[in-house]
Amino acid sequence: MTLKEFIGFLEHVVENNPESSPQEVLAQLKEGITPLLKEEQEKGHKWIQKLKNQEQEQKLQQAQNLKDIFNLQPKEPTELDSLESQIQSLRDQCDALPTNESSKLTQLYNEIKTLEKHRSLLLNKG
Repeated sequence: MTLKEFIGFLEHVVENNPESSPQEVLAQLKEGITPLLKEEQEKGHKWIQKLKNQEQEQKLQQAQNLKDIFNLQPKEPTELDSLESQIQSLRDQCDALPTNESSKLTQLYNEIKTLEKHRSLLLNKG
């Protein structure tokens, strides 16, 4: 019921019940206003819920934006990353060497073992 409809209802109650007691008119008015109040209350609840949902969506979007910003920033290479890279590079060198280069292979394997020990220490420390 709109406000205009309610005013029409009030006029109808007053005009059609000139002999009614004030209590009877009040009861009819209460009967007419209750659905209007409930409707307006429901609209208010829906509006509040909509605002809460918008606020929640904004917070989620801000969190996603921050996450995106942090993901876009280049990660500083750590000592562990550097060791991993060096180990992989040495392994690639080993793979590229012919099998008759045993002294060079041995030297590379020893370097790999040294770097792997250092990596293991870092992993255990961190």
